[in-house]
Amino acid sequence: MTCASAITELHGFLAKHEPVAKPRLLVLGSVLGAWRVVAFIGSGGNAEVYRVVRDADGLVAAVKILLKDDDASRKRFAQEMSLLSAGMDVHFAKFYDSGSVDGRPYIVSELLEPIDLPKSERGIADYLLSVCQAVDALHRAGLVHRDIKPSNIMRRTSGELVLIDFGLVKDTYKSSEPEREVSIVSGKVVAVGTPRFAAPEQMIGGEVSFAADIHAIGRMADVAFESDPPNSWKPIVRRATSSIPGQRYKTVGDLARAIRRRNWPRRLAVAAGVAAVGLVAVAIVSAGRSWPRESSSIDESAAWAALCSNGTTNVVDVKLVSDSGNCHAYRKSSRTIDATFVRLGGTTNAFERPIELLSGREYFIEGPGLLNADLRASGKGATVHLSRCFVVNRSAVPVESAAIRYVFDRGAYLNFPLADEPDRETFRSCFDNYDAAFNDVRFAGPETPRGLMNRRHEERLDQIHRATQSFFRKFHPSRHFSALWRKYAVEGFSILCLGKLKTAMHFASDALANTDEAIT
Repeated sequence: MTCASAITELHGFLAKHEPVAKPRLLVLGSVLGAWRVVAFIGSGGNAEVYRVVRDADGLVAAVKILLKDDDASRKRFAQEMSLLSAGMDVHFAKFYDSGSVDGRPYIVSELLEPIDLPKSERGIADYLLSVCQAVDALHRAGLVHRDIKPSNIMRRTSGELVLIDFGLVKDTYKSSEPEREVSIVSGKVVAVGTPRFAAPEQMIGGEVSFAADIHAIGRMADVAFESDPPNSWKPIVRRATSSIPGQRYKTVGDLARAIRRRNWPRRLAVAAGVAAVGLVAVAIVSAGRSWPRESSSIDESAAWAALCSNGTTNVVDVKLVSDSGNCHAYRKSSRTIDATFVRLGGTTNAFERPIELLSGREYFIEGPGLLNADLRASGKGATVHLSRCFVVNRSAVPVESAAIRYVFDRGAYLNFPLADEPDRETFRSCFDNYDAAFNDVRFAGPETPRGLMNRRHEERLDQIHRATQSFFRKFHPSRHFSALWRKYAVEGFSILCLGKLKTAMHFASDALANTDEAIT
């Protein structure tokens, strides 16, 4: 057999065995009322979907036409039409029109785009929170979707997620009895929903409640993470997909709350006994502050000018005029000055080039926000007022010779990463109205809010540790284990005071074990 004859025979075989395409319900160009069919989009088990356009105004939409012609399918289609036409929520497709052609009903709604499951952890969280919002709107109306899955989540061109396909929706207000579908052939219960995402009770014809949709969302999370969710997600997925409906989240709002709080500390206050002392304390965990991302600009002069505005203001000077024993006399005076107001605008503003402050002028740096720059002044110097801000002055000039005077309001942090700490007298002359309870000045200290928070956390721990050591020195238990007892009591109490319950309990068990050894 020649090569040409073999190819001819192969083409004939393929043509003979090529599957016959299933005829579609609508032909391109056909008209449904005011709508003209322009493209075929796809088909499912019960319906076909086409792209249509309204010639009157050019509006593009999607038409869904019933494929199966049986009572159950018609009932579901009518139910979906009724729900969409009610316009219940923005997370459902907009309803435009409905009707029938050749005895088959159709629905015209807004045209949506398919969306894939996100890959990143943050993207998955945002995706599922949007799904929870849509499902929550359905549940508030007493409806259970029963077919939540990725293919039934689409999006608008604006990016909003939309829940579709309400053919299997069950109204919990109409009947509390399980809604079963029985095969007329075998007489057995027919499962409702998509097996990969449906709850177990849907597969056996049991009572289907809101918990079924919560199970489906949990399965979507598991699929998004390819069955290997991060540790913060594992308890969420495990509870949402429990085989027992009563053990899942009570509402989809509770599920969304768990997703939003997945990285929060699980315990804010703890009381426990530690070692032989039986100390009880309350754990206090400080919530970290989320600072905005850095705003940068190629033209630093323009960026600095954008933060500044000039005007006049009144300032009050307070001077100590008499200091005799316990009696102090002060004199206050008010004056109007020309000032420059630097408003950080809630962002992180970093400048590589030095910023020259005008001689003799007063600057008011107002937060919230962060300023990271090399601040310099010459001539008569400049006065810098700090209010609710985080300022890192990268100047290497010693503070006492920098010609800048700092005046504090509440909530200001000032750090000199390149300068040495001056003596006490110089400190008093360069920093006015400084109150250590509300402000902080550091030299070679943390340069970021997160770093400052961690440093303060360590300092609190060290302070508690020293105070606890001092407290326990007053006790004199048995000489056999006094030093050992004191060591574990100090460590355990210090850690417990910072909310580390699990670590504290490890210290407790370790202390008891070693104490038993010491006694024996």
